[in-house]
Amino acid sequence: MGETTLEFGVYQGQTFRWALENATGWVVALVASEVAETPQTSNIGINKGLLMQYASHFPKVREEVDFRKALNASVAKVKATGDVGFTLVRFGQYREATSSTSSDQSQGLTELSISSPAESRLLKAVTRQTPASSTERLLSLKEMVPADEDELALVQLRQEVEAKEVVAADTTTDRPTSGELQTKSFTESTPVTLRKDWRKSLPAEDHLWVSKAIFQDSGRLKDQLQMWYYPPQPAAVYSQPPASANVFFTHRFFLWMPYRIWGTRFHCSKPECRRQQLASCGLYKTVRRVIDLSDDYYMGAEYLECGKCHKKLPSWSMDILGQLDPAHRSYFPAVLTYHLALDKRVVALLRDRSLGNSSTQLARKLQEIHTQDYLERKLR
Repeated sequence: MGETTLEFGVYQGQTFRWALENATGWVVALVASEVAETPQTSNIGINKGLLMQYASHFPKVREEVDFRKALNASVAKVKATGDVGFTLVRFGQYREATSSTSSDQSQGLTELSISSPAESRLLKAVTRQTPASSTERLLSLKEMVPADEDELALVQLRQEVEAKEVVAADTTTDRPTSGELQTKSFTESTPVTLRKDWRKSLPAEDHLWVSKAIFQDSGRLKDQLQMWYYPPQPAAVYSQPPASANVFFTHRFFLWMPYRIWGTRFHCSKPECRRQQLASCGLYKTVRRVIDLSDDYYMGAEYLECGKCHKKLPSWSMDILGQLDPAHRSYFPAVLTYHLALDKRVVALLRDRSLGNSSTQLARKLQEIHTQDYLERKLR
């Protein structure tokens, strides 16, 4: 069932297994929202049901779904009653604790070492058994902001609880499936099988997901390759801060390997070689950066070698592209020089050269759009 293909959503075309490994937060949110709905007889409804059935086999996913439903219920209750005491803690062993938490859990919370007023206020907020009175005096802004020492102590308490939780999770399972644990495992313990020469030209935030998408654990290319690869998207809601901010700054990746993917035959362009057929001789050592309209993406290519003169050509060179028919060549998305690269959509904007529509003006517009995209990523 893990190889079943998604027929809906932003990850349409990916398998259930891929979605659970790379977009766990999206799967959890979908399953939590679909649980209360009635089964549908359409193809998309059946596909959603199969995804829910597959995801329910993993205990960590079931746990995250239950927490997501409890979180949504607490938010609705806070809006209905106006009492923030119903808000979930959202971290640590008692992340599902609210003002209606049983006395047993409250006793468990009191076992924590309380060494500062900030920790004491946290305990009172979590173990509170009665809703706030409607006539209770509202705190002023100064009273709501803790002192510096208290705030630091509260942050330290939270970090200690989270560290204990992560250590416990690492000792109980080797393959976490929740979004936060999966991200931490991938960034710290998962080996990166990316080529050493690619690491120099590919941004560090793309090393991990590109190596997982294209390469096997042994470092060899996967058998089933495609052209476009899209990075896993960050979760819409994090119950705790992610281990790294790299997930917010990843880029698309384009893999141009016409010989490997299509099996197209290419020949050497030198007359003395008499159309000697080219053979694949590995990957091109440099990943090319391509400037697009709203952001950048990166391009990997293969090396082709003539068996007679031993000349090596990257697959994006004009000698190779010129031997493709128009239909296959249309898949190549960019115009490259030896040092720079532009997407075809950017090049199309340069065709209408008139007064006031210069290359300098286009460069300024692209800089503004790219800056806006970067700032939006920083805000998230």
